[in-house]
Amino acid sequence: MTKEINEIMKQNFHQANHIRSKDIYQNILQLSNILWFINIRFLKNLAVLQNINFDYSKENCLIYQWILDIFEHKRNHSKKNSSKNEGLNCSDERVMSHVVSTLTSVLISGKKDNLVYVFDKTIESNNPKYQLKISIGVISEIQLLMTKAAVTVLASFYKTISPTKWKILFVNQSAFLHHLAKLQSSFAFLSNSSEGIPVGSIHSIKALPWAAYFNEYDKIVFGKLNQNLSWEHLQGSFQKYFKQISSSENQLYHGRLSELLNQQLSSEYMNEKRENQEDIWKCICRIKSMYESKKGKFNQFHVYYSNSQINRQSKMSVNVKDFKIIHSLSGSPSEEKFLQELKYFSEILWVLNSTLIEALGHTEEQDSQTFQQEQNNIQKELSSIINMSTNGLGESLDPETKNTAVKLQDLILSSLYNNSELSFKLKQEAHTKAAVMLMAYYYCKANKVKWATIFQNESNFIHSLFTIGMRMRKTYSYNYHREEVIPKLKSAQLIPWKNPFSLSPIQQKSITWLFQKSKNINI
Repeated sequence: MTKEINEIMKQNFHQANHIRSKDIYQNILQLSNILWFINIRFLKNLAVLQNINFDYSKENCLIYQWILDIFEHKRNHSKKNSSKNEGLNCSDERVMSHVVSTLTSVLISGKKDNLVYVFDKTIESNNPKYQLKISIGVISEIQLLMTKAAVTVLASFYKTISPTKWKILFVNQSAFLHHLAKLQSSFAFLSNSSEGIPVGSIHSIKALPWAAYFNEYDKIVFGKLNQNLSWEHLQGSFQKYFKQISSSENQLYHGRLSELLNQQLSSEYMNEKRENQEDIWKCICRIKSMYESKKGKFNQFHVYYSNSQINRQSKMSVNVKDFKIIHSLSGSPSEEKFLQELKYFSEILWVLNSTLIEALGHTEEQDSQTFQQEQNNIQKELSSIINMSTNGLGESLDPETKNTAVKLQDLILSSLYNNSELSFKLKQEAHTKAAVMLMAYYYCKANKVKWATIFQNESNFIHSLFTIGMRMRKTYSYNYHREEVIPKLKSAQLIPWKNPFSLSPIQQKSITWLFQKSKNINI
C-alpha cells in the first residue's frame, strides 16, 4: 500500500507542498505499520474466538485494498473519468470522502515527532536487586494522530463491509475503540492469555470472514466474552503504566547532547583525566582495531569513500575561515592534510556504525544493500554538518537542534584541525569522541521514537558502544551475540533506522538488557 498511496499523494495532493515527499513517504510507512498491527491483533482475536486456524493475514490485506480503491476512485472521480463505483466495496460518497480526508490530513500533517507518553513496566522479583524496569516504548505526537486515524478508518471499513455484524458486535465506534483497547492492554499486561480472552471461555463463533453470516447465538457469546475484560479496570492499568511526558522530561530523551558537547569543547574538560570515563573511551577506541582483525583492514568503507561525495564536497566547501572554532587552531592545514584526517574520521565513523547496526540485529551479510544505505545516511549527515555554513542546513533546523548541530560541527572540525601536536592515540580518541557524538545526534534526530525506546538517552547510547567493545574482546561473547541475539532482534526491524518497528515482550526485555543498563555516565 505504501508505494501506491505515495504515488497518489504526489499526483493529487499539491496542498502537501509544505512537507517533503520523503517525509510523506515515511508517514505513509508509519501509518501503514500502525494500521497493520491494530488490525492484525483484532483479526487474531476474532480467529481465536472461532477456535480455528484462520488465514488472518489474507483478511488483513482487504483493508489496504479497500483504502487504495477509495483513493483511486476519488482520483478518477476528480478527473471525471468515472462516476461509478465499479469493483469498489463502498457506495457511500460521504464515507469515502471521510476516509480520504482522515488519512490525508495525518499524512501531510506538520506535527512533529515530539514525545508525549512513555510506557514502562516493572518485572517483579522477590529480591529487589533483580527487579527489572522494562521500557515498553514511547508515543509521539504524530503516532497518536496516526493511531486515531487508523482506528477511525478501521471502524468505517468494518461498518461498511458488514453493517449487520458491526451493529451486533459493537453497536457504535466507541464500543469498537474500547474493544481494541482491551486487546492492546491484554498484550501489555497479561502473560497467559489468548489475545485477552480467557482460554476457558472460548467458544466457536463465526466471526470471520467478516462478510460471513453472524447468528444470534454468536452475539450472546461475544457479549459475555467482552464483559470478561472490564474497560474501567484496564483503564486503571493504563494509567498506572502510561505517563505523560512533560517538556522538561522530553529533554532527558534527546536534549543532553548539547550539554555533553559543551563539556567536550571545554579546554578544561579536554585536559582533565577522569578514571570513570577513561576506560569507557579506551574500549570504544579499540573497536576499530578489533573490527579490522575480524573483518580485514580493507573493508567496504574504502570502496564507499572513493565513490562518495564526502571528499568532493569537502574540497569545494570546507574552509577553516568559515567556522568559529572554539579551540585555537595551530595553523591552517593543507587541503591534502585535511582530507586525510577527514577520511580517517569517516572510517572510524563507518566502523563504529557497522558494529552498532549489527548490535541492533542487522548484519552486512544478511542484506548488504540496507547496510550500505544506513552507512550512507550517517556519512551524509557528517558531510551536512561539516558543510553547514554553505549548504543551508542550519536554516531548516529548529533553534535547539541548530544550536546542537553548530556545537557538533565545532567538535568535529576541532578534532580534524587541532591534531598536529597530538600523539596518534590521543588523535584517535578525539576522532572517536566526535564520531560518537555525531552518531548520537543522527540517531536521535532520524527517529526520536526509536531512539527513546531503544537507548532513552546519550549515556545509554555511549554505554552500548562500550558494551559492544567489551563483547568484541571475547570471542565467545561476540559469536554468541551474532548467533543467538541478532536473529531475535532482526524480526523487530530496528534497521532501517528511519522505518517503523515493533517489539515483542521478549525483545523488549532484551533491548533493556542490551542498551539501557548504564547509569548517568559522565563522559
